[in-house]
Amino acid sequence: VRHADGARAAAGGGGGGGASGEQVQTHTEDGRVSLPFLTKYIAYAKATCRPTIGAEATSALLDFYVQVRREAHEATINATKSGSATPAIQITPRQLESLV
Repeated sequence: VRHADGARAAAGGGGGGGASGEQVQTHTEDGRVSLPFLTKYIAYAKATCRPTIGAEATSALLDFYVQVRREAHEATINATKSGSATPAIQITPRQLESLV
Protein backbone atom coordinates (compact mmCIF):
# COMPACT_ATOMS: atom_id res chain seq x y z
CA VAL A 1 0.00 0.00 0.00
CA ARG A 2 2.80 2.44 0.86
CA HIS A 3 4.52 1.69 -2.45
CA ALA A 4 1.26 2.27 -4.32
CA ASP A 5 0.80 5.62 -2.56
CA GLY A 6 4.38 6.53 -3.38
CA ALA A 7 3.90 5.51 -6.98
CA ARG A 8 0.77 7.66 -7.25
CA ALA A 9 2.57 10.61 -5.67
CA ALA A 10 5.60 10.17 -7.94
CA ALA A 11 3.36 9.91 -10.99
CA GLY A 12 1.61 13.12 -10.04
CA GLY A 13 -1.76 11.56 -9.28
CA GLY A 14 -3.61 12.10 -6.03
CA GLY A 15 -2.39 13.70 -2.86
CA GLY A 16 -0.63 16.79 -4.14
CA GLY A 17 0.60 15.66 -7.51
CA GLY A 18 4.26 14.70 -7.07
CA ALA A 19 7.39 16.81 -6.97
CA SER A 20 6.61 19.07 -9.91
CA GLY A 21 2.83 18.61 -10.02
CA GLU A 22 2.88 17.19 -13.55
CA GLN A 23 1.46 13.87 -14.70
CA VAL A 24 4.08 11.31 -15.69
CA GLN A 25 3.52 8.28 -17.93
CA THR A 26 4.15 5.34 -15.59
CA HIS A 27 4.80 2.62 -18.19
CA THR A 28 6.15 2.40 -21.72
CA GLU A 29 4.18 0.76 -24.52
CA ASP A 30 5.97 -2.55 -23.94
CA GLY A 31 4.99 -2.58 -20.23
CA ARG A 32 8.26 -1.41 -18.69
CA VAL A 33 8.38 1.33 -16.05
CA SER A 34 9.16 4.65 -17.74
CA LEU A 35 12.39 6.49 -16.90
CA PRO A 36 10.65 9.77 -15.89
CA PHE A 37 8.35 7.83 -13.55
CA LEU A 38 11.25 5.88 -12.05
CA THR A 39 13.22 9.09 -11.55
CA LYS A 40 10.31 10.76 -9.75
CA TYR A 41 9.62 7.64 -7.66
CA ILE A 42 13.25 7.45 -6.50
CA ALA A 43 13.18 11.15 -5.57
CA TYR A 44 9.94 10.57 -3.65
CA ALA A 45 11.36 7.53 -1.84
CA LYS A 46 14.54 9.41 -0.88
CA ALA A 47 12.46 12.28 0.51
CA THR A 48 9.95 10.19 2.48
CA CYS A 49 11.49 6.83 3.46
CA ARG A 50 13.52 6.62 6.64
CA PRO A 51 14.34 2.95 7.20
CA THR A 52 15.84 1.91 10.52
CA ILE A 53 17.89 -1.10 11.48
CA GLY A 54 17.32 -3.01 14.70
CA ALA A 55 19.88 -3.66 17.42
CA GLU A 56 20.20 -7.36 16.52
CA ALA A 57 20.86 -6.61 12.84
CA THR A 58 23.33 -3.87 13.80
CA SER A 59 25.20 -6.30 16.01
CA ALA A 60 25.27 -8.96 13.28
CA LEU A 61 26.63 -6.47 10.72
CA LEU A 62 29.30 -5.19 13.09
CA ASP A 63 30.36 -8.73 14.00
CA PHE A 64 30.62 -9.61 10.30
CA TYR A 65 32.61 -6.44 9.57
CA VAL A 66 35.07 -7.07 12.41
CA GLN A 67 35.48 -10.72 11.39
CA VAL A 68 36.22 -9.80 7.75
CA ARG A 69 38.70 -7.13 8.84
CA ARG A 70 40.42 -9.59 11.19
CA GLU A 71 40.66 -12.29 8.51
CA ALA A 72 42.04 -9.83 5.96
CA HIS A 73 44.60 -8.59 8.48
CA GLU A 74 45.71 -12.14 9.26
CA ALA A 75 45.92 -12.97 5.55
CA THR A 76 48.08 -9.89 4.97
CA ILE A 77 50.41 -10.89 7.81
CA ASN A 78 50.66 -14.44 6.43
CA ALA A 79 51.29 -13.12 2.91
CA THR A 80 54.07 -10.89 4.23
CA LYS A 81 55.66 -13.75 6.17
CA SER A 82 55.57 -16.08 3.17
CA GLY A 83 56.89 -13.42 0.79
CA SER A 84 53.69 -13.30 -1.26
CA ALA A 85 53.20 -10.10 -3.21
CA THR A 86 49.42 -10.13 -2.91
CA PRO A 87 48.05 -9.02 0.46
CA ALA A 88 44.36 -9.47 1.26
CA ILE A 89 41.90 -6.81 0.20
CA GLN A 90 40.53 -4.92 3.20
CA ILE A 91 36.87 -4.13 3.76
CA THR A 92 36.28 -0.43 4.40
CA PRO A 93 33.80 1.48 6.56
CA ARG A 94 32.18 2.66 3.32
CA GLN A 95 31.48 -0.95 2.39
CA LEU A 96 29.95 -1.49 5.83
CA GLU A 97 27.64 1.46 5.16
CA SER A 98 26.60 -0.09 1.86
CA LEU A 99 25.56 -3.27 3.67
CA VAL A 100 23.10 -1.23 5.68
